[in-house]
Amino acid sequence: MSKNGTPNDKLWAVILAGGKGQRLFPLSNPTREKQFVCISPETGSLLKNTIRRFISTGVKPANVVIVTTCDRQTQLASDDALSLGVLSQNIYQITPDLEYTGAMDAGTKFIYGIDSGAIIINSPSDQLIEEANASFKDSMRTAIEYASKGSFVNVGVRITDLVTFMGTGHMQYDKEGRITKFIEKPNRELADKLMREGNTICNTGINVWRADRYLDAVEGENLKGMPIDKFMGILMRKDLRAIVGTFSWYDCGTLNSLRKVGIAMGKGTPDHHNVTYGNVKKGGTQGTYCYESYIRAEPGHRIEAYNILEAAVIANFINGKPAFVACAESESQRMREVAEEFERTGTLKVGPENEVLLTDVSEDCAIAVIGLPGAKVVVTKGKTPDVKYDWLITMPH
Repeated sequence: MSKNGTPNDKLWAVILAGGKGQRLFPLSNPTREKQFVCISPETGSLLKNTIRRFISTGVKPANVVIVTTCDRQTQLASDDALSLGVLSQNIYQITPDLEYTGAMDAGTKFIYGIDSGAIIINSPSDQLIEEANASFKDSMRTAIEYASKGSFVNVGVRITDLVTFMGTGHMQYDKEGRITKFIEKPNRELADKLMREGNTICNTGINVWRADRYLDAVEGENLKGMPIDKFMGILMRKDLRAIVGTFSWYDCGTLNSLRKVGIAMGKGTPDHHNVTYGNVKKGGTQGTYCYESYIRAEPGHRIEAYNILEAAVIANFINGKPAFVACAESESQRMREVAEEFERTGTLKVGPENEVLLTDVSEDCAIAVIGLPGAKVVVTKGKTPDVKYDWLITMPH
């Protein structure tokens, strides 16, 4: 972005939209990956939010490149991006075996072929940042200035919540702002130590570099499938700097993050701290019923939830088949296993500690109840024309 706020013709954005995002199952699934999921009805998809965010920092829509890894992703990306001015030829499909590092490399080389002097912002597509946040724009402006002079830049934010800190990757930096070390998901003891030292920030995965400078730095390196920490080590030997942002940043990586995002967006109930979307009926008016939970019914479903505490409860259709997940927030990381089982078998099983009653519903419903011993699930056909299934979830007092 130029100093007067006008778009910079040399500024480009590479948005990486090729991942699966299995830990948001069943919102994300084999027919619609996480980056194409609407975190709330008002926001549009995560990808669309990411595109808008970088356009607001001064990237021209024609300078946005979206990297995908299959025909379905390319089509979904087109559905989200073309209406925002992104060019169809800038939706760049690569092979999935390149992994994250290879995808950034491919995106940079794609842009270099168009503009050898480009300054490139690389970003995941599964984050939520306030689009008009002045601090974010200031951080990006500083990062772009460093990159224009030949530095490599990673943008980070401070995390003050210990649990969130433990679930994310971080980078340490010295007094000159140069990154010295990357740390991935520290345990509680190390997280507490790092938070108190004060020279560690959460790695948002947003990095900025100049295309020609980048190609010089990685010349002769085989980046295909290279682990991200090894790749960053290459840049650290050059000049890799940290920009410390103070903007609100949310990694929408797991089901337990969705409630936090909803609360931050003002969608939570002030009394019970629940977040609900869709055709949902919550039971009770006291904290003994539903508390600190994320309850979401996608079109065609209704959820009636009773005595749900600190859990995510979601109903969705996947290829016409109803899929239901109730997961304790503390077990959100296990959703990848659930998603992989569904992709492998097309069905899900409920553990022996749970009771499921199906009424006039095919037994091939995909149902998973994770980390909620004693939870009871009743699945029945709805009585209203626009609701095919109801999900009734109960927990013992």
